[in-house]
Amino acid sequence: MKPVDRVAYEPILLAVSKARAMASVLDQLGDSNNNLVHALEDRSHPEETREWLHGVVAEALRSALDEIEREYRALRP
Repeated sequence: MKPVDRVAYEPILLAVSKARAMASVLDQLGDSNNNLVHALEDRSHPEETREWLHGVVAEALRSALDEIEREYRALRP
């Protein structure tokens, strides 16, 4: 059995993972040729859904970066 990577569950690395995920979503929102954008362009969604999602994801990214900074500063003696 493979040992558990406990470092991956440290608060700073969890925040890094969140930031990477949000950056990936923003990247997809900026690319007009992917499934996420095609789904958002479907007429069954309100017109402002893409802009709303962009704002929510951007705020989540800023929050994750703030968390990374907080955790990093907490590591200093």
